[in-house]
Amino acid sequence: MSQYYNTNHEEGETLERSRGQAANQDDRVLSFFRENPDGCYSREEINRRVLPEAPYTSAQRSITNLTNAGFLEKTVLMTMGQWGKMVYLWRLRRDRRDKEHPKLF
Repeated sequence: MSQYYNTNHEEGETLERSRGQAANQDDRVLSFFRENPDGCYSREEINRRVLPEAPYTSAQRSITNLTNAGFLEKTVLMTMGQWGKMVYLWRLRRDRRDKEHPKLF
């Protein structure tokens, strides 16, 4: 699974550093969901609570990666986002709640 989408065509050490940072962010997001297994969170909340130093797109990427990998699921629940629009909430997949936290990448 690709953790970092190299849309700005990085190369060499810069690319490796970005890939490592993205993998770390995915681990942090999954850890947050595992520590809060009954909660539902928007991408904005994850950005604010887990990745405050990162751009919003990093939270989006991590949630997409973890959803595609089967760790998270998008719910039908929505909340008001920071820009006045309704946004979806994600949660830890029910079948993943009691399992050991594996190293992702």
